[in-house]
Amino acid sequence: MNNPIQSKSQIEDQRIDLKDTFVRMLSIWPVILVCAFAGYLSAFAINRYAKNVYEIKTLLAVQESNNPLGVNENLTLAFNWGGNDPLEGRIATLESYTQNLKVAKQLNWEISYWSFGRLLETEVYKNAPYIVEFDKSHPQAIGVKYELSLFKDHYEILSTDEQSKKSLYDYQNNTHTALKSPVEIDGQFKYYEWLESSNYRFRIIPKSSVADVKEKQAFYFQAYDHIAKKGTLNLKAYSRQKGGELLELSLKGFHREKICDFLNTTVAELQKYELEEKNKIAVNTISFIDNQLAELREQIISSEKIIGEFRSENLIVDLGSEASSLMDQYIVLADERTQLNLLQSFYNYIIDFLKEEKTYSGISLPALGGIEDPLVSELSLQLFRLSSELEQIQLTFSKDNPAYTNLAQQVKSTTKNLENATINALDRTSIIENDLNLRISQVMNQISKLPKTEQQLFNIEREYDAVRGQFELLLEKRAEAGILQASNLPDTKVIDKAYDLGQQPVGPNRSRNIALALVLGVLIPVVVFIIRDLANNRIMSLNHIESITDIPIIGSIGHSKHQGNLAVFSHPESSVSESFRALRANLDFFLKPVEKEGQVVLVTSSIGGEGKTFNAINTASVISLGQKKTCLVGVDLRKPKIFNDFDLFNEEGVSTFLSGQSKELTGIIQKTKYEYLDIISAGPVPPNPSELLSHPRFEALIEDLRKKYDYIIVDSPPMGLVSDSILISKLVDITLYVCRFNYSQKKLLDLVNDHVQVGKMQNVGIVLNDISQRNSYGYGYGYGYGYGYGYGFDNHEG
Repeated sequence: MNNPIQSKSQIEDQRIDLKDTFVRMLSIWPVILVCAFAGYLSAFAINRYAKNVYEIKTLLAVQESNNPLGVNENLTLAFNWGGNDPLEGRIATLESYTQNLKVAKQLNWEISYWSFGRLLETEVYKNAPYIVEFDKSHPQAIGVKYELSLFKDHYEILSTDEQSKKSLYDYQNNTHTALKSPVEIDGQFKYYEWLESSNYRFRIIPKSSVADVKEKQAFYFQAYDHIAKKGTLNLKAYSRQKGGELLELSLKGFHREKICDFLNTTVAELQKYELEEKNKIAVNTISFIDNQLAELREQIISSEKIIGEFRSENLIVDLGSEASSLMDQYIVLADERTQLNLLQSFYNYIIDFLKEEKTYSGISLPALGGIEDPLVSELSLQLFRLSSELEQIQLTFSKDNPAYTNLAQQVKSTTKNLENATINALDRTSIIENDLNLRISQVMNQISKLPKTEQQLFNIEREYDAVRGQFELLLEKRAEAGILQASNLPDTKVIDKAYDLGQQPVGPNRSRNIALALVLGVLIPVVVFIIRDLANNRIMSLNHIESITDIPIIGSIGHSKHQGNLAVFSHPESSVSESFRALRANLDFFLKPVEKEGQVVLVTSSIGGEGKTFNAINTASVISLGQKKTCLVGVDLRKPKIFNDFDLFNEEGVSTFLSGQSKELTGIIQKTKYEYLDIISAGPVPPNPSELLSHPRFEALIEDLRKKYDYIIVDSPPMGLVSDSILISKLVDITLYVCRFNYSQKKLLDLVNDHVQVGKMQNVGIVLNDISQRNSYGYGYGYGYGYGYGYGFDNHEG
């Protein structure tokens, strides 16, 4: 079970840390302000030079309907988009590359016209004062910009590379090839003069006489596939409501008139495509019949010539009554055989078509008077519809999609079934053909009894009437298909055409850009600060110390801007001096009162550079200013240095006294120019500093100094590097453990924590040194006894 007191303490610590972080974050307000202003300037520049984006829409109604003229008792000659939703197939078509490529070829956007200023280029579209006429049969360079200046009787042109990827484009084949040589044009030319090289062939034609010089004009060639890709990416088609008939198209761009042209051309191409799909059956049927008519036409001409010649030679105009009666019987039978032959031709056409074609939506389905096989008619229509659906689904799904593979399998199965049904139907026509031939033979036997001249004329007219009957039947079927084709209408109707009505731009959102820039300008430095703060393992506040250790904080020392370590003596009115006075006052609460002996204060740290010596010198200084006899003892035998700040000598000191070279204590004590402050230097560096400090003479030295002074301030080596401070701490009354702001690492406090917990050190107080005013939260009167003013001085070492 969680300790409620502990949980409350943890919550309080978190609040303090957050508040501390927030207060320190305020120290970077100039950076935040600069970043916010920079963000505003960036947004202002973007808004100033960004092009307006417009969105224009067009509304369509889709109602699929069958042409009643294309319906017979067996099949319907109509196009179906497939699926239950007629809009889905049209949306896929509109957003397809194939559809947009057709649109690109209709737009006449091969040349893009621009005018440019100091910073921006503006597309002038149809308002350019000139026209570029080019040869479509000649490849043109793509990715090259031609800059123009128009004068009264000539123009100047300069070619510049607009893109890194340049190519030669063939407008007739829609193909790209690599440029074999750079495009270089620079000079004056006459209007209407053809400019020609292997990379281009065009000429400049002014729309009217050039009265004023028109500079800063430009144009470049566009490839159809580039226009189509843009259309594929930007055109959006969607249903107004689910299951409805309204289809809305929208397109965004920089030029309203250009957007309107694209949308309206897209709709026109969609309607054209619908008509092409609806008319496929009629067109294919007409093509089939035309092939048959071409052969019959020659036979009719030949037969008419033979009849005329026979009548002239034999002086006979017409058949007798008996021959005419037999001719009528024969014509009826011949008409039946004509339709049967046409049907056989159609069956053979289907068999050949299925063997050669891969796309079966091109199959023709002529209505042949109801004598055709119903299974063949049904399967032909089914194959036509499935193949059309397969073409449509390719616009939406890949060939690996289950929907595509399933439909492709249905096409394959239907194709095989149709082929078998057609072969069977063709075999069945032979039975009807045999019956007709028998009946015709019977009529022919009766004809054989007629006079020879009438027999000859009968045979000639019989052949002629047979061919003519077949020809007239085909003409009738062709007329039916033509009427069907002419009466078809697209299913997509335009309700609201795309117009340039001066629509307001939909982008860029300038207000949002400015707001976003300001937010990012503030957020980015804050996030960077937080990330750096989280990654920073150094002590940045008193809260950091309190969150790591329970050792009390006895003082906080500001950041000194003065040279040297004698801050208290050289600048007694400074805020740093006041912080040491606060430390002196706090010491009285941590030291036990004594009547005769002096108090010993050990000053140490974890590593070098944390300001241990600086704090030792100034702590001793501020105590001496209180007219307390104070002795500053340097026991950092490896790195003696306190004597330099007082212009004293280091020939004798602690090392010589402990080693017996200096016999008397008075011989190593040096007077300073300050009345109550004496110094014992560390002395020359010995080879065995740890052994000397553990010698009984050092303990005796401390006891002797207690009798002579009110306070003894001991400047020891860093305890994180050597064990000397541990040895000395047993002889002192209090240990001041110095940490340096934004320098000491948090994990170093674990060392002093361990020593205190195991009892190696007692009565320890922490001094946070070198505090910056920008991060001075909590460094005033807080923590009981801390006293300090604003900090913000240059760094110091010691």
